[in-house]
Amino acid sequence: MRLIEAFGLTGAWRWDFISGRQVWSSGLYRLLGLPEGETASYERLHGLVHPADRDVLEDAAQIVHAGIIGSHTVRLIRPDGTARIVVSRGEVFFSPEGRPVAATGVLLDVTDRERLAELHRLEQQRRSSLAQQAQVFIHTEPNLPPTEYGSEFLALVGLRREEVRADWLAPIV
Repeated sequence: MRLIEAFGLTGAWRWDFISGRQVWSSGLYRLLGLPEGETASYERLHGLVHPADRDVLEDAAQIVHAGIIGSHTVRLIRPDGTARIVVSRGEVFFSPEGRPVAATGVLLDVTDRERLAELHRLEQQRRSSLAQQAQVFIHTEPNLPPTEYGSEFLALVGLRREEVRADWLAPIV
């Protein structure tokens, strides 16, 4: 676990409901931007979650008394003001009588992945707008003749995909 956490993108936690003791890994402290050794608590973690995302998380009573904990993607605001996006996964352990007794989980920093996905979405939106408004088509094709024709290109040239596949120079004319 230390090897994985050394990348700075993950951290683990454990919560014993009977004793009330909560433990965070070194990686979780780093991920949250907190000094190691600060008291670990669900309330502290919950307080770092972006206010708009807090309602998707279970409250402490749901976890401790009902044994409910889900998987979530939320934004964190670290004490220094930096924002991170994390995926949270947890598991509750039950006594033979069916009572929740403990939970454990991990947080994984997916900020870069989410930002790249957003940039990709914005780039697709930009290309679509250019194709519709300015009738400009942007495409890079490593093969000649091209092997794939996007919907923006086909709309711009007014041809069906089959027509362009039959004669790849038809759009130029």
